[in-house]
Amino acid sequence: MRSTLLLLFCLLFGTFIYAQRLVVPDQELLYPFLIDPSFIGEGQRVQLTGLLQLSDSEFQHTTKWLNAQVALYDNVAFGLDYFNDSFDFYDYSNVLFTAAFKIGLGDNNHHIKLGLSGGGESRKQDSRPLNRIPPGQTYVLDVTQNNIEFAYKAGIHYTNGNFTLGGYYNRLPIENSTLENQNELLHYGVENGYTGYVLYNYRVADKVRVTPVVRYLAYLEDAIYEGAVKVNYADKVEASISYRNDYSINPAVRVRVIKALDIGYSYEKALGSTGFQDVHGISASYKFFKADEEEPEWLRNAKDNIEEVSQLKKEKRKEEKLKKKEAREAAKQTEAVSAEEDIGEQIPVVEAEKTAPLKKPETIAETGMLEKGFYIVVGSFATDAQAEAYMKQLDTSVYFPRMGKTEVGGPLHVYIDSDSDKEEGAKRLRAHKLDKNFKEARLLEVKQ
Repeated sequence: MRSTLLLLFCLLFGTFIYAQRLVVPDQELLYPFLIDPSFIGEGQRVQLTGLLQLSDSEFQHTTKWLNAQVALYDNVAFGLDYFNDSFDFYDYSNVLFTAAFKIGLGDNNHHIKLGLSGGGESRKQDSRPLNRIPPGQTYVLDVTQNNIEFAYKAGIHYTNGNFTLGGYYNRLPIENSTLENQNELLHYGVENGYTGYVLYNYRVADKVRVTPVVRYLAYLEDAIYEGAVKVNYADKVEASISYRNDYSINPAVRVRVIKALDIGYSYEKALGSTGFQDVHGISASYKFFKADEEEPEWLRNAKDNIEEVSQLKKEKRKEEKLKKKEAREAAKQTEAVSAEEDIGEQIPVVEAEKTAPLKKPETIAETGMLEKGFYIVVGSFATDAQAEAYMKQLDTSVYFPRMGKTEVGGPLHVYIDSDSDKEEGAKRLRAHKLDKNFKEARLLEVKQ
């Protein structure tokens, strides 16, 4: 009954567009480099990613993305993209080469990233009965001819700590279905447009990050406003859900099945005035590692969340406050003893309580020599005056610099951290080097 009423309505009031869809990768929040070239090389790996989207519609409707990328250096990366969308008898493809460049602005997590893609696009339309081709809507002059034209896209984003602001310009297919004179006609176009977005990474637990995202998509006649959120657990499981006003809802998830391989799934359902069929997406992404290489998960978390470095600084401040408190208490005890001696009272001799040894190696107070261990050295100096002048330049509310020698007559080494274990010391060194003040820090081993 409903379909009969819809048909009568269309016959009375003319053409009625009942489905319109902007073709985007449904897992772009999890794999932003599929559509934004400025994210090429973010993982600092050779990486291959594929995404296949299938529609529940009765006619053929598949979309494919393939991406290969390599980061040659920290600030230069290249990629190769293949995209294809088949909408019944319409077909659109492009192959694009991408170059991405990162401009550092001081700290490791403060930069601008630029990406530019260029290549060719192919558009064609297979031969079909005339009643299935909208009047005057032939996609190319010859329905069997294949046109190849130049295509490009560009992206840029600015990151400062956990905050990212960016946008990209792209060329995306738009699919329409129209019911006219009891015939279902398919319309297909490719439109230029841009997307702007802002996001913030927020750490809610040691290995859990939540990222709210707001985006604006200007491709259709009525722009799309999107609100989304991502949740990441130790970069092994990541899920997202997005809502686009009067358009669709799109949940997605990816899971790391082995160290190098991620598998993902997404689902998009039309809402409001749009009426396209449900779309399912399946993805796979493979990162290449060396045979004996372990993925530095702690370093990735430190880069993604500046709180990692902030936490280290907080620990140093706590350590410094504790030492100052102990020094004040010791001074009070000394003053009390001196006062009692002044009034001639006999003070019983009490053996001082031994304090527990420090977990970390320190400088031997009597000799100024460094104990056996591993030290994060930020400077070495020939004289005491030079070392003390350097230490005064450091913010003592954040850092707790100390100094010591490894040999008599040797240089004075100023250090900000230490550990008795080599691996832990190396880990602390890498974390401290994320601070722009200590990019030249080094790990000093004392064997005595």
